[in-house]
Order: sequence, then C-alpha cells, then structure tokens
Amino acid sequence: MERSPEDAGGSPTTLFQLSARAVTADMERLEEDVWGLPAVILQGLLPMLNIYYLERIEPAAVRKGLSTQSVWCKLWKDIMKSKPSRLVTVMCWRKKFLEAFFHNVLRGILDVSADRRLHDRRFSPLDHSARHVSELTICNKQQEVTELTPALLQSLAQSVEALKFLHLRSSDSDTQKCLRLLLHHLIHHGHVNKVSVLSWPCPDNQLLDLILTMSAGYWQPDTDSPCSSCLLADSPPISGERSGGPGALLSLQPLNISQNVPASSTSCGGPGGGHSSEPNDLYDFIFSVSAVGDSTPETSCVEGVTSVGASPLSGAMLFRSVRALNLHNIPLTLPSCRSLCRLLRSWTSLERLTMAYNDLGANIALVLEALSALSRSPGCCLSVFSLSDITTYVPMLELVHTLLRNLPNLQLLSLSYDLESHSEWESPGAGAAQCAGESGARGSVLPVVPNSYVFFWSLQTMAYSSWSSAFLMTLCWWSISCLC
Repeated sequence: MERSPEDAGGSPTTLFQLSARAVTADMERLEEDVWGLPAVILQGLLPMLNIYYLERIEPAAVRKGLSTQSVWCKLWKDIMKSKPSRLVTVMCWRKKFLEAFFHNVLRGILDVSADRRLHDRRFSPLDHSARHVSELTICNKQQEVTELTPALLQSLAQSVEALKFLHLRSSDSDTQKCLRLLLHHLIHHGHVNKVSVLSWPCPDNQLLDLILTMSAGYWQPDTDSPCSSCLLADSPPISGERSGGPGALLSLQPLNISQNVPASSTSCGGPGGGHSSEPNDLYDFIFSVSAVGDSTPETSCVEGVTSVGASPLSGAMLFRSVRALNLHNIPLTLPSCRSLCRLLRSWTSLERLTMAYNDLGANIALVLEALSALSRSPGCCLSVFSLSDITTYVPMLELVHTLLRNLPNLQLLSLSYDLESHSEWESPGAGAAQCAGESGARGSVLPVVPNSYVFFWSLQTMAYSSWSSAFLMTLCWWSISCLC
C-alpha cells in the first residue's frame, strides 16, 4: 500500500488512518456519505483528502463548524516549498494554493503525478482550479496561453479580475492569436479591471499594441472563427464602421508632432488628420491653459463606455475596457507612445494610470496632450495618475501646474523623478521652448542628481475651484524641500 506523507516518518499507522485511507481511495462512491459524517470524524479525515475532494467538501465542513485553512496551509508548505511573507496576511489559504497551483500546472513546472494529493483521474487540475484564479500572470513567450481550452477561457472569464504580463518576449503568430482570444474573453466578456505590463526592456511594438488595444476595449472580429461569446450576446456591440452618426466610436487620429519631439521613428501609419491648427511649439501647446473647444461632438454609450467619432481600427468593435493600467519598466518608443496616446484620448473608463520608468523623454508632451483631451471627454473617470522616471525633460512645477489644471477630476497625483541638474531651479525663467529644445537631443542629458525627488499629492478633500491654492501650497513644499 502506498505510504502517505502523514506516516512517511515511520510512525505506526493507526486504525483510523487505515480506515480513512480506504475511504478517501473510494471517494467517487462514498463522497455524499462522507459529507454526512460527524464533525469529530470529518475533522480527522480532511487531511487525508486530495485537493479536489478537499475543495468540494468545504461547504459541508463549514456547516459543521470546521475549517480547512490549516490543511491548505500545510499543502502550501509541502507542495510550494515556500513560506508566505510576514508582511502579507493570507485571508484564504485555499484560494492562495489553488491559484498558485493553476499557474504552476499551466507552465508545466509542477508534476501532479508525483503526489497523490494532487492527482485524481476523475478531475482536471486546470479545470478544477481555474475558478479560484483572480490574477492571471503571463510570462516570457506566452506559451501557457496555447494550453487554454474554450472551457478554461469561459471559467477564467468569470474569476479573473487582473492580468499581469511579466518579462514578455516576442512570440509567433499562433501564440499571439491565442493571446488575442484570451484578452477578448477575459476583458471584453469577463471581469478584468486591471492590466499590468511589467519588466519588458525591449518591447515588441506589435505585441504591446495588441495588449493595449484590447485593454482599451477594441476588438477586430475574425470572420473565419467568430467569438462564441459574441454570437451568444443578447446585445451585440455597435460596430465602429458606422461612423459619423450618434452611435459612432471615438475618433483616434494620429497626433500632429512638432519638430521638438524626436522624429527618429517612423510615423504612425494611420489615416492623417489630427488637430485643425498646429501650434508652433508642441511644448507650449501642452503647457498652455486652453479653454474647452467651441463645439462638443455627439456622444453615445456602448456597453458603459462613452464614445464619439470613428474607430481606430477599420471595422473594430468597442467592448468593455479595463479601469486600471500599469506600465512599469517598459521603454516607450515614439510609435508605441503614439499608439498609447491614441487610446488614452478616448479611454473614458480608465480610473488609474501608472507609468513608471518608460523613458518618455520629450514624449511626455504626447501623454499630457492625450490626458488633457481625455479629461474633456464626457464621462472621463481618471482619478489617479502616477508618473515616475529616472530623468524629466519638463520642469517639475510646470508639470504639476499642467496636470492640476487640465485633469480636474484627479483625486491622487504621484510624481517621482531624479532631477537632471540644479540648473532646473536655478534658472526658472528659462522658456518652455528652450527646455523642449534641450530635451529633443538624447546626447545633451545632464548628470543626474543622486537623490531622487518625489511629489505626492492627494486632492480628495480639495475642490477643483481651489486648484490655485493647491498649486501655491505645492510651491511652498517645493521650496522647503530644496532648502533641506
């Protein structure tokens, strides 16, 4: 008879353990009878069950006043071979274990046949644990997405609330098709509200554009293999082809880039257009306090997203989009920054935007212009904005001034930069055009001051009408920090 981990130490096997092992070996037939056992017997039986029946017996155990948390905790220590951080309080060991179990099996780094508690021919490890996954992590070449069946996608669409992309690398076309379908199910037909793309030193622009476009809610239908969820939907989304009328999607035209923005990359490639009047200096345009446009475009609501104009993709459809976007340690080239900005201009459902170490340089002007346009869109929900980088090409006070002025709905603003040099505040009278001109050349970057400057400001208790007072307070805080 196979020795279990409980008696592997050589201690004598008790009659109860022998009986419990016989019962757990025949759970397919005895499961309902086990649920009806007295609490004192069921409590001793719980550690003998494999993870599938342990998860299924949870409701019966709770009704009898029993907890399975200690069993799941022991499974974590035995299988995952790690101790949880003392800084994190584990609210549910069952969810923590099964979520990690799903990822390890999906990536092929856990052999379920090596432990009887993980193996049962009547259950699929992935199918059984998928409903406990609230944050799905996709790594490297995204090989794991090719293992997800339609049934798994449906299950994940009901449970996953956050998507994390970590250390991505370029993948083949078949893998990207699977990834595209995954994003469509989990974001457009699911409950994903947050997308994080982390640690991608050399991003693939095509892959990054796919992730951002799908996160913003846009979907290009595939006529060869239409989405089953789209076919079953009671209210099909409005097609972006019907532009020009009240139900059309927002127009995302390429931005007009002035000569002050580095033009080392190719243009956006979309249809021309943009603003009818191009300012002489994009930097001055961004940091000028402009009034709201004279004309207000017609609006419509597509599955909770306010939109106007034309779709950024020919024949694209607009679905639900995520509410939080985190781009951390991803250098954004001019084309990728333009793609992001075209989406940001109409991303009205976006509530939290975090951009860290994206090497924006002068492209910060594009981001600020897009956010300014977003804030003027009806239904804009952006309330939290966090921006950090090694160096800044924009004087900090002007950056704060612009953000407070053009993003009236902000409740939390966080800026973190390493200052380029003291000359930035030694000569505050330097014109904006001069700063923009210096930022255009990568080779003219001045030495970075060792100590980083961090600006953190909460606007939750402040009315927008008093933004000038907030700016004066920020000015005082800046002066004090400089003296220190």
